[in-house]
Amino acid sequence: MVIVFGGSFNPPTIAHKEILLKINNLFNPSKIIIVPVPNDYNKKDLVDVSLRIKMIRLMTDDLENVIVSDIEAKNKYRGTYAMLNNLSKYYKDLYFMMGSDQLEGIDSWINVHSLLDEYRFIILSRGNYKVGELINKYKKNFTFVDFESKVSSTKIRTDVRKNKDFTTKEVYNFIMANKLYIGDNDV
Repeated sequence: MVIVFGGSFNPPTIAHKEILLKINNLFNPSKIIIVPVPNDYNKKDLVDVSLRIKMIRLMTDDLENVIVSDIEAKNKYRGTYAMLNNLSKYYKDLYFMMGSDQLEGIDSWINVHSLLDEYRFIILSRGNYKVGELINKYKKNFTFVDFESKVSSTKIRTDVRKNKDFTTKEVYNFIMANKLYIGDNDV
């Protein structure tokens, strides 16, 4: 089993690391591949993907089976299905891991039906997100894992100094050294 963990990781948090540890413990995958979304992904305020990759590597340096992939960074964004197809050339038995909050908009994903037909998912249950009809149709492809955390990348971006304990010391030092997520009143 190889688990692909997609997301913005803007920035990576201690919750991301806790997820990695929990998933390693539950599934014992041969690899977990972290794939941050590229710069052209339609998301506001993304820090450059090369910086996010460096932060993820700092956060996961002590985890043996974790790989940080730049596969999305090298290409124009074409969706999760294309990314998984690309990775499937090198790895077998792929599972895609994401938060349950992403399920609400999954019907609008590029090639969603092929994605749901061909791949399996590990969904980190967060909050009271509703599982729609599309997910019910493909429920055999979904494994749900409970994971709750008050830690969020948004809180770090909002006030990096106040929420510095929401990320690792190495990532926080990198953020400060590179003046990331610092507002005008923080300078």
